[in-house]
Amino acid sequence: TGVKHSLKEFLEKTFEIVGLNAWDHVDADKSLLRPSDINTRVGDAAKAQKILGWKSKANLIELVKKLTSSAQNVNE
Repeated sequence: TGVKHSLKEFLEKTFEIVGLNAWDHVDADKSLLRPSDINTRVGDAAKAQKILGWKSKANLIELVKKLTSSAQNVNE
């Protein structure tokens, strides 16, 4: 979408949508973080838009809802 979201934000929103607190289920081990990692990554869909005429219609919340509804359907 070209909109920046952190992995932390994605994780928190995903757990929130399924009614859980992410930090009750996820441990962050700071010893595994690499200092050379960049803090921000943003996908660039310019090529898909130019060649295919595709443009994202979903924001972060809509995407997470689609992902979690698919997972919930598998468990039913």
